[in-house]
Amino acid sequence: MLGIFSDANFNYTDNIAACRDLGVRFRVLDLTASDWLRRVVHSGCDAFMATPTTLLGVWRRMHEERLWVVEEDLKKRLCPTFKELFLWESKRRMRDWLVAHEIPHPRTWVFYDRDEAMDFCHGADFPIVCKTDTGAASSGIFVLRQRREGGLGITLPGRATSAGLGLCLECLILSAPSLTRVPSDT
Repeated sequence: MLGIFSDANFNYTDNIAACRDLGVRFRVLDLTASDWLRRVVHSGCDAFMATPTTLLGVWRRMHEERLWVVEEDLKKRLCPTFKELFLWESKRRMRDWLVAHEIPHPRTWVFYDRDEAMDFCHGADFPIVCKTDTGAASSGIFVLRQRREGGLGITLPGRATSAGLGLCLECLILSAPSLTRVPSDT
């Protein structure tokens, strides 16, 4: 039997439809339930499918922690695998994975130090296309078109240092949910 983990956006219903079309027995399980582990252990399922939505903060950590337990501690088959899900929806993680495996990718910079990020901006060629670490369908994208006199035209609050900031001349700004734009002088 196949276990299908539910998700807040109902993406799992596609897996249900596929199982029904193919005649595969399945059971839907809720990873957010307080007794989730008991439910998984006693589900009678040999493998599990997960389709988590784009999650932030505690919800993302909860899914990662629980899916890790399913695959690594319970030794259950998980599709996609935990490693695949770990890379999913994180431009920072994907960039590091691509670099580690020497796979060509757009030039990307990830900063956790505010001063280092600002030094990079002072020497960078503009425009710089920026994007947050998570998100899809063009959400979180903005373009830094030029330096402003007396500044870069952006402010990086102190929180950006702990949240992480990444810049990419060709595609991304990573993990800067607190990054704010300063209005241009137009």
